[in-house]
Amino acid sequence: MVLKIDRKRAVGLEFVEGLAKGASRSFAAAARLNLIDCHMRPLVFGLNSLPGVETLACCEGHGIMGRLSEPYVAFVASADVAWRFQIALDEANIASHQPLAYWWDMRARYRPDGILVYHLVAPTLNRHLWVTRRKLNRDFAALLALFKTAYENRI
Repeated sequence: MVLKIDRKRAVGLEFVEGLAKGASRSFAAAARLNLIDCHMRPLVFGLNSLPGVETLACCEGHGIMGRLSEPYVAFVASADVAWRFQIALDEANIASHQPLAYWWDMRARYRPDGILVYHLVAPTLNRHLWVTRRKLNRDFAALLALFKTAYENRI
């Protein structure tokens, strides 16, 4: 489902092919239009390389003075794959060797069309005194490695 936006009220929004630039789109459309945030590209392209996983939206986190909007990746996958991703994520969050700089969580919501969409988010990010792009980028790479390993070990 695509939300329609009243362009007369959409002050400051940038439109690409009739949709707001940040609107949810298929991975193929977002990649073709070069709309995927540059720091999220490896994670997004990596997730989409896994059969049955498709990203729908993402944000690398934007802001100033060390405060960022919550970075996230929204994706669809089978319940089994999402469950394995969740286990890998839980283990990484409590690991003594700390593969992740920030706490990451997976949430899920149904779209109006009945499709379950998973959201990978860092909900406590702004509780940190200072958030660095370098640590976030390392987390994006670590998340991809975790998820690829979980996906490969699913059988």
